[in-house]
Amino acid sequence: MEQVIETPLANAGRMRRVLRIVGGLSLASNAMGAIDYAMTQTRSATWLAAATPEQRSYIDHFPALMVAFWALGVWGGRSLYPSCC
Repeated sequence: MEQVIETPLANAGRMRRVLRIVGGLSLASNAMGAIDYAMTQTRSATWLAAATPEQRSYIDHFPALMVAFWALGVWGGRSLYPSCC
């Protein structure tokens, strides 16, 4: 009877597949935030078409410090990850 020893590399293909799925979902989630930020800051008419006049006024009078924090939240995490991966 032959004994099968499971090694950490035995599941490498499955783990790679899971990593790609999770990475793709994370990328999609981050892309939605980046698109929202960019379209709101450029005041895209098609992006803001569904907004009420009160919402547009709120966006137009948003404090600069809050816009800076929003930008850091959207774009700040990009430099934490190595560009090689």
